Amino acid sequence: KNELVSDYLPQAHQQYALGQSMYLQLLKKSEDVSIDVESLKKLGESELENDFSSLKKILTNHAPDFLQTIQSDVPDTDKLFSYADTGIQRLIKFLQTHQIVEIPSDELCKVLETPESERKYGFAGINSPGPFESQTIESYFYISLPDPSWSPEQKQNYLKVFSRATLELILISETFPGQFLKFLFERYRTRSI
Repeated sequence: KNELVSDYLPQAHQQYALGQSMYLQLLKKSEDVSIDVESLKKLGESELENDFSSLKKILTNHAPDFLQTIQSDVPDTDKLFSYADTGIQRLIKFLQTHQIVEIPSDELCKVLETPESERKYGFAGINSPGPFESQTIESYFYISLPDPSWSPEQKQNYLKVFSRATLELILISETFPGQFLKFLFERYRTRSI
């Protein structure tokens, strides 16, 4: 705590935006990417446009009922947490079997229901300790269940976001190879920024 007060507090300010120069340094250090911001923006927008165009073409030509099919394949609410936990194990095994990335630790996140106070922030997500935590603190993958006061129709519509395919994508983004794996790398590597 003294280090925070003596070293960091005097440098603290209300401006949180990195700014162009710091952002480019961050890209170079963390992603080994050297590009100017305008080119990066154009590249990202072009890729996004291409992806949406390709997806639209595929869905129109091959699977017009795709979204309805995906949204109807939802695990029972009482099995949602075990399905997510099994999904995390499946992702780890896939990454290891195909030697896509080395996982730097055996730490896992626990799958739990989102605490009531956190539900307003999203329907699912990872909660990992901050980068300066020196103690081992558990990480959690939270799932927000429907509000008990909702009508059956509202609950059913809400649960569509947890279809097996969608939950798999959420797990990829939030756990392995997503944000939780990034957290593990940050915890176990030397910082240069």
